[in-house]
Amino acid sequence: MNTDELLATTDHKTILEWTRANQGIPVMMKSKNAAGQKEIAIDFSAGSANGDDSIAVTWEEWLRIFDKRKLVLMYNAHAGDESRPDYRLESKQELVSSIGRR
Repeated sequence: MNTDELLATTDHKTILEWTRANQGIPVMMKSKNAAGQKEIAIDFSAGSANGDDSIAVTWEEWLRIFDKRKLVLMYNAHAGDESRPDYRLESKQELVSSIGRR
């Protein structure tokens, strides 16, 4: 993912609109990260969110976790042209730190 082409947002409306425009759904991973937390993600695999790795969650739950963990959605505004949109979730703190190192 080329970070020069990414936009950043914490705006719920923008997140919902971008995800829906790219046919994504909010999910939570079944496995836990190193901190013992279940990660949230966006699934663009056309309804297979209930597979082995993730489960579908409501937008209300997803956004609650997003805000609680102080995350930022880094996304490609032109993702509709791709088979799978580029995005990642970063903590605001990590994002500010990485900008400061440039």
